[in-house]
Amino acid sequence: MSLADDPKGFIGGVPMSGQWARMAADYEMTDRQSERLIHYGQVTSFHYHARRHLFVTADRQLLRGREEGPFKQTWRRHGVFSVYQALALVGALMRIYGRPYDHVEPNYQHYLTNYTVCAHLAGAAMPNRLRLIRHWLQSEGPEPSRVNEMPRLQQSLYDRAIDLLRARDYTQRETLRLEHNNATVDEILYHLRAAVASLAAGC
Repeated sequence: MSLADDPKGFIGGVPMSGQWARMAADYEMTDRQSERLIHYGQVTSFHYHARRHLFVTADRQLLRGREEGPFKQTWRRHGVFSVYQALALVGALMRIYGRPYDHVEPNYQHYLTNYTVCAHLAGAAMPNRLRLIRHWLQSEGPEPSRVNEMPRLQQSLYDRAIDLLRARDYTQRETLRLEHNNATVDEILYHLRAAVASLAAGC
């Protein structure tokens, strides 16, 4: 479409309704293949132009077409996701935004906060920290100054474990995206560098 008084002339485009049939003919598809392409082409195009995030499907052939074949970039751009990928992405986003639900009943929602989840996981990730501290006290002697340092040491180890869990969540979110570009790679590297620093500090 264009405006007569627009110096650039072009303000947007609308795909032709018969483009999918023409593409099927160009690739010499069978009738069944052509029907599938026209159906999913129209459905995912509407989905994409309506600015919906994910087109979740259990159609294995369509999911394979997202990984190989002449239309893989089209299906990726149109947000074709498997059920597993969609649930994994939703789980990552729920953790990041503080809503990891663990149980839902009629008219009642019960969920853990990010702090609660990380507290449990951080404790489970370091089952030997108390034994480490006990051994350190035995070797250094139970002096009051040494004893007072223990809560700070344990809190520091706990904080490093929390940082590692957060880095994992944000890295998973970026990894689950269908399209990766320099921005997603930069985001992943940022959190991986933070994870390496936290791990070094914990060690």
